[in-house]
Amino acid sequence: MRAITDNFNKELGRGGFGTVFEGILVDGTKVALKCLDGFCQIKKSFLAKVKTIGNTYPFNLVRLIGFCTEKFHRFLVYEYMSNGSLDRWIFYKKS
Repeated sequence: MRAITDNFNKELGRGGFGTVFEGILVDGTKVALKCLDGFCQIKKSFLAKVKTIGNTYPFNLVRLIGFCTEKFHRFLVYEYMSNGSLDRWIFYKKS
């Protein structure tokens, strides 16, 4: 995960369960890597979420490309959204 994110160098944002970083896979695909925080909260639901997101691909959501788990670290790898984060579009308020 350190390699694809250039040592977690470019932060894209922070969400409810962790920080999101920009990354580039070996094949050149741009991705968003979410580092999940709060191991105790996530431990029970991590695999259920991965399975649910991985098995469904609604047209209006980003695709889960993969995940990584090692000891207490949990990462989700999503397709990169060039127009910004999903919550920006969901919770957009007109000024």
